[in-house]
Amino acid sequence: MNFLNTSRVLLASVLLTAALPAQDGDFSRQYRRAVKSVVTIYTSKGSGSGFGVAMHGSDVTTVIATNAHVVGTDQYVSVVTSDRSKFSGKVIARYADTDIAFIECSCVPSLPLAGGFPDIGSRAYVIGSPGLSPGVLASGTLTSGVVGNILVGGIIQVDASINYGNSGGPVLNSRGEVIGMASAFAQDKPGLNFAVSVVSIQGLIPDYWTELNRQIERNRRVLSYQK
Repeated sequence: MNFLNTSRVLLASVLLTAALPAQDGDFSRQYRRAVKSVVTIYTSKGSGSGFGVAMHGSDVTTVIATNAHVVGTDQYVSVVTSDRSKFSGKVIARYADTDIAFIECSCVPSLPLAGGFPDIGSRAYVIGSPGLSPGVLASGTLTSGVVGNILVGGIIQVDASINYGNSGGPVLNSRGEVIGMASAFAQDKPGLNFAVSVVSIQGLIPDYWTELNRQIERNRRVLSYQK
């Protein structure tokens, strides 16, 4: 990634944070609504976060969106909701090039999606399950900051804290709409954190339905053959 002019972007973020009105920092109502849609995902290799997304196609259903690097090559994962209910989820589609995956598990309500890229300087809120220590996760943790830049490929740079376990969690605007998905952070550069844009997530929804229908048809043929 290109880190040129990073110091100036970070300085601008600090100045913008100081200039925001006090009431803009009250995100409690949006958080209480949004956290119900955020899940912790356990895989064979570790854990991460995810959130409910409404898929509008031939039908409307809620699936879990997360990072492709969270689910890895697993076909099934364990999904834990904010009230600690546990579900099994099937990974329907994964896209390594955009680091997005979709899990079939209608276990949480969907989050509203923003209509496009956020404005630089606007507020950004991250909800997820960062690891406090091996095996100990702080599910439903909220961090906040501002959008610092929109990078090549539509990657969103934010200074809201993103840590191990946050991957796949939603990045929200002040209205509680998804603007991105937490994806990565620069270990040696505090404040440099990155999210996949909601535009990339929305662009893959038609592909999700194609893949789901392909798997349904494949299973139907297998059952017909067995009979």
